[in-house]
Amino acid sequence: IQCALNKKLSYTIRITHIFFAIENLKSFEKIFSQNSIAYKKFKNYALFFAQLSDAESPEAAKIVLKTFALPPSSFIRKRRNEMRVSISAYVGLTIGKEIKNSNKLNYSGLVAPIGLELSWGTKYGSSLSILANLFDLGAPLNSRLYNTDSPIKYDNLIAPGLFFIYGFPELPLSIGFGGCKVRGIRDSSSNTQRLLLFIALDMPLFQLY
Repeated sequence: IQCALNKKLSYTIRITHIFFAIENLKSFEKIFSQNSIAYKKFKNYALFFAQLSDAESPEAAKIVLKTFALPPSSFIRKRRNEMRVSISAYVGLTIGKEIKNSNKLNYSGLVAPIGLELSWGTKYGSSLSILANLFDLGAPLNSRLYNTDSPIKYDNLIAPGLFFIYGFPELPLSIGFGGCKVRGIRDSSSNTQRLLLFIALDMPLFQLY
């Protein structure tokens, strides 16, 4: 327990110690079987978010995503199910507007949002989704595209926003529209609003429901 509360340790180590302590409780098997599917899923989700929080660079975050991602064909289930709740990612190209105060500038580049997604499959084999994204891994690449000298920090990846997405039938391809709040490419010292239209590959990470 002391290890779990030690803020000097990484989130991954602290979460691991918490699960170790829980699984060694005498009453654990009576309450929640260690071999149950629900427990394994919850443990997997917790470790995913802990490792993502510990990632100190975009490359490290990508390794975490690759480790936990579902098979490439998992997008098909999203098209067929009536409703699905998942942690999903998209990787593609985007155009839109970057808004700061009253200034509006054209924006284009790469986009890679990750977040909680609610999806519905349609009778036509397509899907409609709402993505509440927390991160955008496209920020480091966009900084290079815009030739900015600002150092890339972990908080540059944080991009809370909301997107409405259409998934094409039989293809891992989607189009989406929405907005997010990010560190500006041209001025990384302050937050900027973006309204974006994107086309991207559909990459479900975890199915929650």
